Amino acid sequence: MFCAKAAFAFLIDRLVLEGQWIKRAAFLFIGAWTAFSLFALAFQCPFPQPWVFEPAQCPTHGKLLYPIIAFNAIIDVGLSLWMVPNIWKLQMPLKKRILVVVLFCLRTWYKPDCNDVSRINTLTRRQHPVSSYH
Repeated sequence: MFCAKAAFAFLIDRLVLEGQWIKRAAFLFIGAWTAFSLFALAFQCPFPQPWVFEPAQCPTHGKLLYPIIAFNAIIDVGLSLWMVPNIWKLQMPLKKRILVVVLFCLRTWYKPDCNDVSRINTLTRRQHPVSSYH
């Protein structure tokens, strides 16, 4: 996901020549989110097997998935809205400008699937370790 966000940010950086502070902030947020996600998921369970996710034995009980998902959505909204002011400055018909804005903002259109939410709830509430991991 880092690569997709970084690629989209580089694309916008090539299209928008102004706003260096926005570019720096975008890359800072993408990098911070990536580092937080990587280390939060890698070290959410104790050693000797931190890759085995057993919510009953992990101090976070899988609750770190929620801020990762929330910051992912916030960064997607920010990346999508970064381009909108520049599109409105273009000299083209209003319908085409609206279409371009909608196309750039489609990346924020994420309807959380009920299965995703129930999967997270199931993972965080599971009390018995899976014996196949041992």
